[in-house]
Amino acid sequence: KVNVFGYDYTGYGESSDLGKPSPADVFQDAEAAYRYVTTDLKIPPEQIIFYGQSLGSGPSIYLSRKYPVLGVVIHSGLMSAVRVINPHLSRTPWYDIFPNVDNIKDCKSPVWVIHGEADEIIPVYHGIRLYKAAPVTIKPWFVPGGDHNDIELEFQSE
Repeated sequence: KVNVFGYDYTGYGESSDLGKPSPADVFQDAEAAYRYVTTDLKIPPEQIIFYGQSLGSGPSIYLSRKYPVLGVVIHSGLMSAVRVINPHLSRTPWYDIFPNVDNIKDCKSPVWVIHGEADEIIPVYHGIRLYKAAPVTIKPWFVPGGDHNDIELEFQSE
């Protein structure tokens, strides 16, 4: 049995009329979702897996630094927001809103990285670097031929 709890960020999806998106709101929304699941729904942290896809990798990695849970799945994650547009940076700039490759070093749970080798939006080297930076990992799944948004649909049998 698996239960899934999904949430929108302020300014996105069903929450688009609640304000403009901002990094502070994204992290606050992630915190609120975690508190709701653990406090109101009374789900113990050892039964929770954070799942972050693409930009969602930022809030999931943020939470994983604060809360030990069963695990963390990073699907098509980014090293940092700025490195998506400037891939030749050797360090994360101070103003980067999602410094994932730096933050994942403090992750308190095992991390499983999934990334398509043909991802044209966030190249696979982002996933490789996140995998290498995480302190505790599960063998990654770098999917030959996988793109940014098709792994769960096109590669189900693998």
